[in-house]
Amino acid sequence: MAQRQIDKAIFEQAKKIDELYYQLADIQDVKTSVFMAVAALSGTLSIEILKVSDLPSIIKYLQALGVAALVVFVVLGVIALWPRDFKVPPHPKKWVQELKSLEEKYKDSAGAAKLIHSDFESELLRTTIARIDSNKATTDYKAVLCVWAIRAITLAITIQFLSLIWLAVWHV
Repeated sequence: MAQRQIDKAIFEQAKKIDELYYQLADIQDVKTSVFMAVAALSGTLSIEILKVSDLPSIIKYLQALGVAALVVFVVLGVIALWPRDFKVPPHPKKWVQELKSLEEKYKDSAGAAKLIHSDFESELLRTTIARIDSNKATTDYKAVLCVWAIRAITLAITIQFLSLIWLAVWHV
């Protein structure tokens, strides 16, 4: 009885983790999309700053670095947003077929119901864990891209603020 409760708890935890990776990927996509809008505004601001006629070289170089950071962000952001294959739970037909296969396998066994139930739960858990592993790898890859993309956009925005401070304080 205790093993059955443990198996059930493990399966419930696996279901939660499975759902978590779908949600995490969606959240990463939303954040990256929001920053894409910020990148468009930042790029527009760079163009306007570079139009200033007597812009010192240091500000021009900062803006060049900021634009390079924007390019890095956009490239990484597009790669992060690129559609990925996430594994989904199998169609119920698979489980019906699995059950029929197990019934055939154990039809002459004593305690067939227990064996079928045990094998069925094991296959269900194995399939769920394989799906979790696959989706985790995809989500981890997207997360690394998002981290570096956000670092790049942070650099670009910081450069924009420095340039704006210079324009507000020292440029007449």
